[in-house]
Amino acid sequence: MISVIIPSRNRPEELKYAIDSFNIDNKDVEVLVWVDTDDPQVNNYQELIGKNPNVRLFIKERVGYIRFHEMLNFLANEARYDWLFEFNDDAYMDNSNWFEIFNNFVNDNNFNPLEDPVVINIWGQGETPLNLFPIVSRKFINLLGHFSLYPACDDWVRTIAAQTNISYDLKGIKPKHRKYGDADTLKDETYFEVQKDRVDVKRMQNPSNDRFTRLINEDIEKIAKYNKFRLATLPSIDQGDASYLPVLIKILQISEGLVLELGSSHAGTPVIHWLCLEAKRRLITYESNPELFKIYKGFTSKYHEVVFVDDWDRVPIEDDHWGVVLVDHAPAERRKIEIKRLANIADYIIAHDTESQRDAEFQYANEVFPLFKYRYNYQRQKPYTSVMSNFVEFFL
Repeated sequence: MISVIIPSRNRPEELKYAIDSFNIDNKDVEVLVWVDTDDPQVNNYQELIGKNPNVRLFIKERVGYIRFHEMLNFLANEARYDWLFEFNDDAYMDNSNWFEIFNNFVNDNNFNPLEDPVVINIWGQGETPLNLFPIVSRKFINLLGHFSLYPACDDWVRTIAAQTNISYDLKGIKPKHRKYGDADTLKDETYFEVQKDRVDVKRMQNPSNDRFTRLINEDIEKIAKYNKFRLATLPSIDQGDASYLPVLIKILQISEGLVLELGSSHAGTPVIHWLCLEAKRRLITYESNPELFKIYKGFTSKYHEVVFVDDWDRVPIEDDHWGVVLVDHAPAERRKIEIKRLANIADYIIAHDTESQRDAEFQYANEVFPLFKYRYNYQRQKPYTSVMSNFVEFFL
């Protein structure tokens, strides 16, 4: 499941506290530790870690903080699991259920760490892009060929994730970091050594540093090319798949408020995504097809949330009033149910496949249309599209 990678220096007791906070017994978790050969407490590290099968100690020649990325790259290469979690020896987890929360998050989002380049942010808690303890998928490592190429590894990963839209916020398991006063502030010899080296690191990371800029842009391009390739392999679409687009685009232009997409599609989701992004409108896409979700979760952004559905009854669509709703999800019998749930809390509901020949399948005529004061039928291209509302009338 997950490999925690921790370089440590002259802090065996602090490291043990950090490892114990993970409560790794009986979990699919391993911890990999780098310790320098010249560390004055190397024997204490060996004694504290002992023969714990879930903790592996690597005693390596010292490279210092200025080459911190080399330590993480080594540990990442040695890791057995497919999620890699950068951690520090002056931090600890304060939520004993962290693993269950993480595991549920990964499963709910249908992430495949061997196929999906993913960066998970547990530090920002949705409030800041800072990601001091990034969790990355194996695919992220494999595509880049490393964890990072500069010492401030968290900044490296965060920048790439932000530029390629692969960062996901996980709330509820933010670690405590003793460097920033979350608990007992730890300012020991190692702290001051690192702070001294950080001055040089910041100079190296200056945007005017051509080598830094070139290297990080190369990594960004690797992820971008991979994601572009995945989108390029989408199946082709015909006119019918996109027959609702004239109605959808017009309504997005004249409406305001939240936008809801029930069921993603190759024709509609990219269009809604970009129109909402440009207008800075919040958009939520719900998808129950694992393959479609895998494709479109990459569209997640500040304004667009993509959520996997395993039970439509549990989707909280009644919690908001919606400006626009597009109904195009499966199975077919669910469409009338969701429309009934939304009838009085949505300004415009756009339903696809509303021609009479398919009414036995969707049952719009008898069970849906009578619920609304206004209805407009767009019939220039099959499948037909209907716009329903109890608030505003629409014509195209």
